[in-house]
Amino acid sequence: MGKGRSGKIKWGVFSLKLFLSLLVMAGFVDIIYRGYILFTHQISPVMGTILFLVEVGVWIWLVIVLRMPKYRYSKPRFWIVFGAVLGIILVCAFAGIQPLSTYKDNVIQKTIAFTKTASTKISLPNTPTAPIATTEVIKATLFPDYYLMVALKPTSLAKANYQYKVDLFEKGQLRATTSTEWNQPEINVKEIQWVYFPLTKDEAYAYSSFFKKPELYDIFSVNVHE
Repeated sequence: MGKGRSGKIKWGVFSLKLFLSLLVMAGFVDIIYRGYILFTHQISPVMGTILFLVEVGVWIWLVIVLRMPKYRYSKPRFWIVFGAVLGIILVCAFAGIQPLSTYKDNVIQKTIAFTKTASTKISLPNTPTAPIATTEVIKATLFPDYYLMVALKPTSLAKANYQYKVDLFEKGQLRATTSTEWNQPEINVKEIQWVYFPLTKDEAYAYSSFFKKPELYDIFSVNVHE
């Protein structure tokens, strides 16, 4: 046990268990940090993985040592040490002692931001929005000039005589913007409107169906909005 026959504490075992307990707590924090920088690719994958696994192995070994009868039933209790260290850290953090105060502020700010984001997602369910117009055709033309032609078909959400903006995206990046509109009869019969975006000569010849039929839908996308 942690005491001799005379009832006195064995200070050698006491000190060693206290040191091992602090080492386990520090190792646990370092494992969390090491895993974070590894999984967010802030360190070399090979080196990061090796260090992470070594630290986990050493930490498990320390826990096993603390679970041995020599230390398990001796003082101080691990959870008492953990609670004392945690209490000291909290007192120092809220007392303004650096860098613990900065860490505390960062944790609180991130927690508040995460809570706001989570509550927004819960209160605003992700319901798909119907489009104003659908993209029917995307093709390149060489005559009379080099253009990317996009055929837009209005849906029931389109408003008559309203000039909508049409954004052209190339591989997810906004490339150009133009506009289009429909009158009420055109909306009634789902009249297709063509919009044109300028291309370079090389692009027009590469994308033109006169030579081949590339999958332009994998390259370009269109968004119609107010």
